Amino acid sequence: LIPTLLFGVPGSAAMAVFLFALMILGINPGPDMITNQLSLAFTMVWTLALGNIIASGLCLALTRPIARITTIRVHYWVPFVLMVVILGAFQCTRHWGDLISLLGLSFLGWFMKRTRWPRPPVLIGFVLGTIAEKYLWISVLRYGLGWLTRPLVIVIGLFTVFSILMGLRWQWRKPQPG
Repeated sequence: LIPTLLFGVPGSAAMAVFLFALMILGINPGPDMITNQLSLAFTMVWTLALGNIIASGLCLALTRPIARITTIRVHYWVPFVLMVVILGAFQCTRHWGDLISLLGLSFLGWFMKRTRWPRPPVLIGFVLGTIAEKYLWISVLRYGLGWLTRPLVIVIGLFTVFSILMGLRWQWRKPQPG
């Protein structure tokens, strides 16, 4: 929660969803939030602390009934979940494009799961994409392409390339099944 509130950078997929929800509500996380909306930040922290205490107590008390939910067959609850998702997607703006987007993103998620690609980075990309694009254009307008020659940008770029190469090296050296 702290990196999300202080810097506007989500630390997990759940925080990416939380950041997206804050941005929808018109709340911009970052240093301005701590200086201008300190009461809201403290409210979030205290709510999180009390929520964790209450949730821990409820989870301990309801462990057995919650565990019995896993015995319900999938074909009983999937239609209900699909109905809620489709109605939720359409109800917000009542445009068919939302349902087409839902279908396309559902197919993308299914494809990524089938090919064992991680899905949380896509969610983080959706949340941070507009912010990154905004600051990219600010940098281009202010410095032109000269911002690429700044030392910190070069270090971050080299670190990114190094991380990608190490990931590919690890992937290639991993023993293949079969």
